[in-house]
Amino acid sequence: MKRILVVIAVLLLFCFHSKAQGVTKVWIVRHAEKITDDPKNTNPDLSETGFKRAEDLKNYLSNKKIDLIYSTPYKRTEQTTAPLAKQKEIKIENYNPSKQQDLISKIKALKGNHDILIVGHSNTVLQIVRDFGVDIIPKDLTDNDYDFIFEVTLKNGKVKLNVKHFGEKHHSTEL
Repeated sequence: MKRILVVIAVLLLFCFHSKAQGVTKVWIVRHAEKITDDPKNTNPDLSETGFKRAEDLKNYLSNKKIDLIYSTPYKRTEQTTAPLAKQKEIKIENYNPSKQQDLISKIKALKGNHDILIVGHSNTVLQIVRDFGVDIIPKDLTDNDYDFIFEVTLKNGKVKLNVKHFGEKHHSTEL
């Protein structure tokens, strides 16, 4: 009887440890299309097409258990996340794109199961994917790449990448 109890205790401990490890899924996207009529404006709003893409992103992720949303502190990235944040009733947390490694470390340290959205820029999105440990080429997205969605899964120290598209096709880079 003692052996059976010991075996049950070990199995329960293993199950608890496995659950504590958890699975973290991170969806990484570039902000949606922005207004480009004033080249001096460094913080433009989304265009009409961009607001539509933000809705497409919300629809794409609506059946996911998103519990954290990170955005750079720019109107175009925050507006891209806004429909999903409103639907999920989640506060958008800003991160500094020049210190995105801090964000990656914070996410990697999370315990349990998490579904996270990160919105960045054409010159940061692929570096975020790489910072999670995925080797991906090219170095950056082009100014015409708005529809990529990178799903990074972290589980038991392993990283898996799934690349898809959402919304209307609008990309020039092939991955």
